[in-house]
Amino acid sequence: MVDIVAPVFNVMQQAALRSGDDAMHKPLREYYADPRYTRTVADARHVLLSEEHRYDIIEADAIYPTTSLAGQLYSTDFFRLALHRLKPGGYVVQWVPTPRTLSSFLRVFPFVVDIGKFALIGSASPIKISDERLNEELIGMTGEYLTKMGWNPNDVASLLVSGPPQTWTPDVPREVRDVNTDIFPKDEYYRNSLKIDLIGED
Repeated sequence: MVDIVAPVFNVMQQAALRSGDDAMHKPLREYYADPRYTRTVADARHVLLSEEHRYDIIEADAIYPTTSLAGQLYSTDFFRLALHRLKPGGYVVQWVPTPRTLSSFLRVFPFVVDIGKFALIGSASPIKISDERLNEELIGMTGEYLTKMGWNPNDVASLLVSGPPQTWTPDVPREVRDVNTDIFPKDEYYRNSLKIDLIGED
């Protein structure tokens, strides 16, 4: 776990300690009790750039795309960096808040799955996903882990299979659309510009 805002970890830990048996905070308590997690205060993009470690999964829980400097987390440059830090068969999981995010993601990853219109999975290798495989995972260790964290596996399944996933392979044509880059983080600037224009009209 890497976060650039140091107080995030302290606030979360204090919330976990003070929550008692509150069911709503059970996932937070279990997270801090799980020895498999390490927490680092750093710029996650710099970590990917400067370290040679390879990952099975990189999950970017990014800030809103209109936040200052958010363009560095929704750009083709960032997605390309994450792709190169995957182990063979690894995945990048990314929130998809804007159409330009989707276009940027599709520009980089040869294999992409859009899950329920809210999350993307990208890889250099084919992505095997199906309702049957999901149900198998939720019956096994994954379901046990979710239950331990205080989540209902059936609720998670319903969220993930709200509709058939859309998939792209290298053979599937990609529409030529505008993308975010480090130099031109258009969502960060254009969407904020639109807000300013709307405020001015009021």
